[in-house]
Amino acid sequence: MIRLFIFSLALVSLPSLASEVTVGAPLTPLAISDTGELLYDGEDFSYQDWELPTAGIGKPHILQYLAATTKARDQTQAFTDALEENFPTGTFHVTTVLNLDQALWGTSGFVKSSVRSNKKKYPQSTIVLDEDGIGQATWTLAPKDAAVIIMDAGGTVLYFQEGVMDDAEIDTTLELLRQQLN
Repeated sequence: MIRLFIFSLALVSLPSLASEVTVGAPLTPLAISDTGELLYDGEDFSYQDWELPTAGIGKPHILQYLAATTKARDQTQAFTDALEENFPTGTFHVTTVLNLDQALWGTSGFVKSSVRSNKKKYPQSTIVLDEDGIGQATWTLAPKDAAVIIMDAGGTVLYFQEGVMDDAEIDTTLELLRQQLN
């Protein structure tokens, strides 16, 4: 009985691992100034402070928050491929935030190079580098993982998933996005 009581106390004292992302509510505001949003003008790259729009952006918004690892990128690859196959570019706004604090030691340069290539390929997308993992801490996201958050045009969270999305979840998100466009 005493062991059970001590075990219960230990569980109660553990920090909560539940995410701060709530479907049906707006995301907690987030501002990233240490590196921030990647800008591309011709052949020049620069960075500026970035803030998550709090009032929505006038069209559906897909936000991906990824640990800057191949594993996290691979967790969302099937979803992003499905988006490209099912919707024309510019249908909704896509923001990708990379948590450089989760990158393997010595790989930040490779990550930044890859991000620049992606910005050239998708100049209309917002790509943000989060040097200190502020987004992970603010939204209490799982470390070393990927999260997909879909918001409506007004900024309300419609869908949230951490980790790998299976085929049924991808189909659900595609239908959710189609509904937002009608």
